[in-house]
This record gives sequence, structure tokens and C-alpha cells, in this order.
Amino acid sequence: MVHRPTQRMFAVKHIPIHQENTNKAQIQKDLAVGMRSRCPSVVTCYCGLCYELEVLIVMELMDTSLDKLLEKVNAAGQSFPESILAYIVHCVVTGLEYLHQELKIIHRDVKPSNILASRKGAVKTYFQMLHSFKLSRVSARNPLDVVVYSAFYLSSYLPDVKL
Repeated sequence: MVHRPTQRMFAVKHIPIHQENTNKAQIQKDLAVGMRSRCPSVVTCYCGLCYELEVLIVMELMDTSLDKLLEKVNAAGQSFPESILAYIVHCVVTGLEYLHQELKIIHRDVKPSNILASRKGAVKTYFQMLHSFKLSRVSARNPLDVVVYSAFYLSSYLPDVKL
């Protein structure tokens, strides 16, 4: 999306919601938390709104994700230099630490597609604010009791999850 007055580019994330279990107050809380982030290692969220049966989140535009970079590097028969890997790890850990310490968020879905990069060399953790709303807003007393996972990145400590 282009902001016409400034000609600045933004990404717009569309997240479908289901009318029967929509809690708009919780969505607004999740968006407010995401918009408080001021860490250079976390993708910036500028605004969000509920529109019909989806939530639109306007955020910083990044050029690619780590999974796409890995595919290109592997296809070329190469690997990342250790210094680049160290930089990526530093940026990711810095972003995760910020989310946990400052915003009281446990990421729970760290994977290469949620690590974004720019052509200028910025590496940032992408945290989908409504991920917990979309997947795990259930009646668990402790939100950490709810399993959140991606099939290809299932932690080894979750052996009882049926895929």
C-alpha cells in the first residue's frame, strides 16, 4: 500500500475473523499492544482496524523472509557465512527479548517465515498480534496451556499434539 501524501510504502496484513467468535474488545487490545512496539528488531505496526469480517493491520514493509532467503541460498548451493548467521540470531533474540521484557509477550511462533529482512540489512522479528486470537482464544485458564504451532516447526517437547 502507498501512503499518497508521503509516497511511503506499507504492508497491509489481512486476518480473517469469524463472526460467531469475534471479540472486538480483545482484538483492539491485541492491536494496541502491537502498536506500542518501538524496537528496531521487531516489525513496526502502525495501525489496525476491524473491517467487516477481517482485521487489517498496516505495518512496516520488509523485502523478504528468512525462509525465502534460505531457499535462494540453498538453490545456489551456498550457505550463509557465520557472521551473517550471528547477526540474524542477534536481531531475532533482541526482538524476542524486547517483546517479552517490555510488552510481556511470549512469541510462540518463531520460524523462518516470521523473521523478515530488508535490502538495507535490517532483520526483524514479525509478531502477528492476533495470532493468539485467531488460533488459541479458547477457555484455557492459562493461555500458555494452549498449544500454538506450525506443522513444520513443531517443538520436540510437544509429543502429544496430533497433526
